[in-house]
Parts: sequence; C-alpha cells; structure tokens
Amino acid sequence: MAVAANPPAGRRRVAITGAAGFLGQLARQSCEDLGLEVIGFDLVEPRCQGGPTITGTSVARSAKVDRCTADLSLEGALEGAFDGCDTVIHLAADGRPHADFLSDVLPSNIQGTYRVLEEAQRAGVRRVIFASTNHTQHGATMQLGSHAGSMDWSRLGSLGGPASLKISDPLGRAGPDSFYGVSKICGEAMGYLYAR
Repeated sequence: MAVAANPPAGRRRVAITGAAGFLGQLARQSCEDLGLEVIGFDLVEPRCQGGPTITGTSVARSAKVDRCTADLSLEGALEGAFDGCDTVIHLAADGRPHADFLSDVLPSNIQGTYRVLEEAQRAGVRRVIFASTNHTQHGATMQLGSHAGSMDWSRLGSLGGPASLKISDPLGRAGPDSFYGVSKICGEAMGYLYAR
C-alpha cells in the first residue's frame, strides 16, 4: 500500500507497530475515535502473547493492518514508513517469556526498536510512544520458575498481596523476569537516549 507523504490538512497521522496485536487493535481504535489517520504495521503472521479476548500464540492478520513488514530488525524495512507521521506508537515485540534471546528477542525487540527509533528520527516524528512492560520488574518481586513472566495473583497473595510488594533493590534497579523484560529495559534506555 502506498502511503501519502502527508495526511489531509488538519489531520494528524499516527503509525502503530504491532497493530494486529491486542494492544495494537485497541490503540488503533482509540486513535481513529479521536479522528487521527492511522497506519498499522505488523508481521504477515503476528505472534501474540494473548489478552482478554485472544487465546493461543498467534492471531490472524487484522484487517486493520495497512502494511506488513517482514522483519523490523532489517535495515530498510521501515524506510519511508513514518514520513508525514506526527506520532509512532511502538507496540511490536516478541513477548513470549521463554522466547530464544538470539533468534527471537534480540532481532524483534532490540534491533526492531532501534530501527523504529532511527526511522522516526529520520522522518522527523515528534513523538514516539514505547510500550514497556511489568516484566521489567517481576524478577525483583517474584521468584522465577515454571510461571516466569506470569502475573499469578495467588503467588502475589502469598507475599501479602499487591499492596505489600516492595522493590527489593533500594537503588531502584530493574529486575526483569525474562529476556523479554530485558529487551524492554533496553528499549526504555534507547528511548531515553533518542529523546535527549
């Protein structure tokens, strides 16, 4: 699909990566409800860690995806994608807690975020919204094990419930529970660097 260089006069354009996922679909609908022009990006067969209305590890490509990109980690995959965009909402990531770091998390989450930030900077995008995760802190409050990455409320209850949780590191360092959490910490740091 060819994307016009600029949105119609008076209308702002937003790009959403991970547009076929649960959060991507919600974000798109919210943006459209606000009258924004939305361009959605996702994989041909996106992976999804699930959500209230999604089960399994894969969702079908949404009709709300305007452009499929094979791999955000590849140089040039997003070339020109954000031209004319005011905002990029970066939701695309491999969120599986047990995903392989080198083959899945590094290219999808770390290199992909780098490519999104580079293209946004090149295109003069005013704002990038980066979706992080509670998985950046789970390791500080929960034990790793067979449920790494899950919010099992019974485990939280054994700690006295959510209100009793305290970050175990007085210096405030992150406590990821998975390579997914690590990748989001890296993405937060990259976002900080690009914002400066």
